[in-house]
Amino acid sequence: ALAASAPTVAFSNLSEGVGDRAWHPAEQDVPQTYSLGAGDATLDLGAVKPEGPKEQPISASLSLGELTIVVPDGLTVRVDAKVGTGEIVTRTGSESGRKTNEQGGMDLQDSVLVGPGTTPDAVVTADVGVGSLTIVTP
Repeated sequence: ALAASAPTVAFSNLSEGVGDRAWHPAEQDVPQTYSLGAGDATLDLGAVKPEGPKEQPISASLSLGELTIVVPDGLTVRVDAKVGTGEIVTRTGSESGRKTNEQGGMDLQDSVLVGPGTTPDAVVTADVGVGSLTIVTP
């Protein structure tokens, strides 16, 4: 039943491997693309600088598992998130003022702006077929 309810993206990356991945995009003018079939993946944006190319495009996709996007202090990032079946979680702010927003279900879509600015330094397109997508700040 789960396979029947999951969108096509849930199985489109299965040939991309299985396991845990940590992705660290470098600052570039060209789009950067990451994908994994099944497992846990972390997209750490620590190397992307606010004074770099504006709206640097980055995409990350995962068929089955958990994708975590880490946005460092001082960087403004827009995350265009899609999850076929599962949840989207956003945790921002410091430990004393941490804010958490969660939504779960099927065919989830959200666009989240994280960081101090109003114009993004990077735009992340994140797709998870079945699982969770979590956006965090340190």
